[in-house]
Amino acid sequence: MGKNLKLGVAAVAVSVCGVLAAPQALAITAYESHVGISDMAPAFHGDVDSEGQNCVPSRLVRLYRVKNNEDKLLGQDQTNATGEWAILEPGEFTLKSGLYYAKVNASLLPSGNRCKQDKSRRIFVD
Repeated sequence: MGKNLKLGVAAVAVSVCGVLAAPQALAITAYESHVGISDMAPAFHGDVDSEGQNCVPSRLVRLYRVKNNEDKLLGQDQTNATGEWAILEPGEFTLKSGLYYAKVNASLLPSGNRCKQDKSRRIFVD
C-alpha cells in the first residue's frame, strides 16, 4: 500500500469514529428533581433534591393553595446552595384552612442538560 493510500484510509477511519462518537458527546441529560414540603414552623418550607448537583441551588419554588379546584399562587422563593426554600406567613400570605403544595419548574442548565419539574405532596392545613 502506498503512503498516500495509507494516509487516506487513516483519515477516513478517524472521520468515521468522530461521526459515530458525536451523538454521545451531544447527549443531553434530564435530571429528576424532587421538591419536599413541610407545614411545621415556619410554614411553609422544604427543599429541592436532585441527582444533578446543579439542579439544587437557585431553583424557583412556588407555593400554591387549592381552592375550588383552582391553584392560587401564594408566594415563591429561590432555593439556597443546599436546596432549602421557605415561604413564610404572615407577610406573603395569610394561612387559611385548605390544601397546599409546592412546585418547582423545569430549568435548563448552561451545559444544555435539563432539571425536571416536580410537585410536592399536598398538605392539608385545618
